[in-house]
Amino acid sequence: MIKSVVIPGAPSVMPTTEQTAGRDQSLVLGHAAALAIVPFPRNAERVPIRLPQLHFKTILIVALLPRLAVVYYVLSHYPRGWLFTKGMELGILGRLLALGQPFNSPFGGSTGPTAFIAPGYPFVISVIFRFFGILTQQSTVAILLLHVAFSVATVAMIVHIARVSLGVRVANLAGFGWALSPALVWMPIIFWDTSASTMLLTAMVAMALRLARRPSLLLWCGAGLASGLTMLINPSLFVALFAILGWAVTGGWHIFVRRGRCAALLSPRCPRYAPLAALAIMLAVFLPWPVRNLRVMHAFIPFRSNLGYELWNGNQHGGTGRFVETLHPMLSKVQYGEYAAMGEVAYMRDRAERGKASIRRYPLEFLRRTAWRIPAFWLGWAQGGVSNSGLVTLHAAGVSCLGMVGLLLLFKRKRQLAWLFLLPLLLFPLPYYVTHPDFRFRLLVDPILTVLAAYALVAAWRFLGRRRSSAVHAPHVWR
Repeated sequence: MIKSVVIPGAPSVMPTTEQTAGRDQSLVLGHAAALAIVPFPRNAERVPIRLPQLHFKTILIVALLPRLAVVYYVLSHYPRGWLFTKGMELGILGRLLALGQPFNSPFGGSTGPTAFIAPGYPFVISVIFRFFGILTQQSTVAILLLHVAFSVATVAMIVHIARVSLGVRVANLAGFGWALSPALVWMPIIFWDTSASTMLLTAMVAMALRLARRPSLLLWCGAGLASGLTMLINPSLFVALFAILGWAVTGGWHIFVRRGRCAALLSPRCPRYAPLAALAIMLAVFLPWPVRNLRVMHAFIPFRSNLGYELWNGNQHGGTGRFVETLHPMLSKVQYGEYAAMGEVAYMRDRAERGKASIRRYPLEFLRRTAWRIPAFWLGWAQGGVSNSGLVTLHAAGVSCLGMVGLLLLFKRKRQLAWLFLLPLLLFPLPYYVTHPDFRFRLLVDPILTVLAAYALVAAWRFLGRRRSSAVHAPHVWR
């Protein structure tokens, strides 16, 4: 049996026959819709509303299993010690630290103190070497499993960010997408800080959302500590981290206080000096590194010493803009000889001057290479000095394009939230536009792009659903 139910706010009487006389059927239908009188089944209130469920545990399991399979495949099919032939300077520095020696000579021999690599991840490797042996198979297993843990934690952060900011459907899609992408399940075998840096940057975005919603002094201090440790592992995230924490101060106030959604920012639990406390902790954790460089190397090196070298390497006259591996001191006897003879500081300054001179002398070549490097970064065209596989390029291009669409949609609907995602995407890649791109660098912002790509897909699905629904339920008007 069908009864008519009047939705609150609509008039309680139907128009009389005299009022509707002379009007065609289309106007009557429009008037009824305006009065919001619709057929309503008697037992509709008993029908449960099915809300989307978050499949968090399933996503983590799905993320873990293929990565463990990759680790097993590498350990069983690749020769022993294979991992340490990739990123050899990381293994050399980890070995020196494990033996209690100074942080120096990243390319072997005895070339003096170094700032070519930040100290954070070599220290992590040195701890593994102390427990499982230096350059042993047991150390290989420990490092790979640690990278797997970082990748699974990254998936957890992706799901959290998407659920808190964009909804459960976006969280499920983004989590399953990052967990199952064939181009990403191999990520744990990269012997570098890539897995750790990706997890830390994603965690900082999640922490910024938390700070904007329910801040406290303890949470701000934790954010400062995490930022300092992240910069010790990957100083190239410095600008992006400051931008994210800046958003937590300004953007969070705009979203949650100005709209009356969060009184926690004004409570005693979060005093006004909390962001300054976070900044002080960040500097206290990170500053010993540039101070050490100034004391030991007699040069002001706030982050790493390699920027001038990377600029020179990626801007060779007649080059393509890719990284030239034969010019690396680890692989070139000529470059190693000059590095050892000049010392790291003089060598890096010389390469920086050469790179700048090449740019000044051949500006059109620099512009051409930069015009290639920008899309190459986002579309995954380069991996070191060679082209990437089609699978990697397909992942990078698809996620980047969909992510940009999602970012545009987010700017139309949640502008202040969109800035949180835009700032790392805008600031982090800038050095690679003028040096050389690499898919390994782009991986750090891939979780943010994945969330935005999932948001674009869910928005498209909802739009198509509304179109189908309106087409099915639209009344037929007789002319």
